Amino acid sequence: MRLNGHPHLSRGWVSRDDRICHGPPPTSRALYALPGGETKYRVPQSRSVTRVTEENVGAFIQGVLDAPEATALGDELEKELGVNQSIQERGIINALVALRLGLTPGTVARHLGWKDFERFCALCFRSRGYEVKENLTLKKPRVQIDLVAYGPSYVVCVDCKRWRRGHSQSVLQGFAVAQKRRSSLLRRVMKDQKPILSAILSLSAPSGDFVDGVAIIPIGALTGFLDSAEAYLDRFDVR
Repeated sequence: MRLNGHPHLSRGWVSRDDRICHGPPPTSRALYALPGGETKYRVPQSRSVTRVTEENVGAFIQGVLDAPEATALGDELEKELGVNQSIQERGIINALVALRLGLTPGTVARHLGWKDFERFCALCFRSRGYEVKENLTLKKPRVQIDLVAYGPSYVVCVDCKRWRRGHSQSVLQGFAVAQKRRSSLLRRVMKDQKPILSAILSLSAPSGDFVDGVAIIPIGALTGFLDSAEAYLDRFDVR
């Protein structure tokens, strides 16, 4: 099968997590046939490195590299967070392992797609003891909330933005208004009477930390925010 007229795209290879990847494989191996005539490479097990660093963390998250120091941490996180290291979760678990090994959230999150970034944010909250609902859909009007994180004394309504750069104050105000609206709609249907805090979690550092009562949190500052959120309650437009 030939895709887009490109010779390399007529074949694919299978990554360590069994994703079918098109283009030249990183290591040539005997081809085997797929149903329908397509062929793909079987890539050998990931190669090991001594430690995970800023330079190789992307390959580690993707499963191309492994590190002895990471194996036990991955097993611990699976049990701690109650997730299985499935194909879909493996990259996210590896990202959290990288955090435990000392890499910054900003460094790690740059190597995640937007959907994985949302999942990564959810697991960051869970790793701090929050109960999290993902992609909560409200009806009448229909609104989707990326994350609702339930803490011991408040609830955080979170919009995940994988921004690579900052935005002007006027743009941030527009996002803040939209997020407060989501929090207000959540208040109508939520039985839990804990205060609702509105937050936007971003990949890049924005121009301000609070905009119109909404916390704009770069992923690198999430841990600090969760440790001290109650100290900032007077800066939130609480719902």
